[in-house]
Amino acid sequence: MTDDRRIRPPATHEKLIDELTNEGIFQTKAAAMMFAAALGHRFAGRKPLDKPGNGVRWHIFDNNQDAAFVYALTLADAESVSALDPAQTDSDDAVTIFEEYIAGGFDYLENNVLKRPGDRLENLLAVIQDARLSQQEPPAGLEGLDSSTLKLLGDFDD
Repeated sequence: MTDDRRIRPPATHEKLIDELTNEGIFQTKAAAMMFAAALGHRFAGRKPLDKPGNGVRWHIFDNNQDAAFVYALTLADAESVSALDPAQTDSDDAVTIFEEYIAGGFDYLENNVLKRPGDRLENLLAVIQDARLSQQEPPAGLEGLDSSTLKLLGDFDD
């Protein structure tokens, strides 16, 4: 992927990203987008971008943890390792999937944090608590594993 590639959230959510970073809820726009992508994957799904915003350069995300998360979302979405094969797919496909989960996550944040009465940070903490407490079925092929083994694999509840 080229260094000039940008991760673009929906233009409609750029003001929200600025507010979340200016209020100190997230330190960076990249952190807000990572969180939104995780929420999008967990609760809202992918949302196509009608009009992308300015975004953040890919090199900000291109570190071990953030890039791994982007590619993990691609794998989870495609349910196939071939989704990361450069011979079969364009590396920008992973970015598009990531951006669409960001869009879904910011829609979810807007509805469950901003439009709810009360303090935004408290509303955000309630969303995080809901995510921790929500039940999720193990993926196909892992049904026979006990809950402690699934917890070792990560992001699977009892």
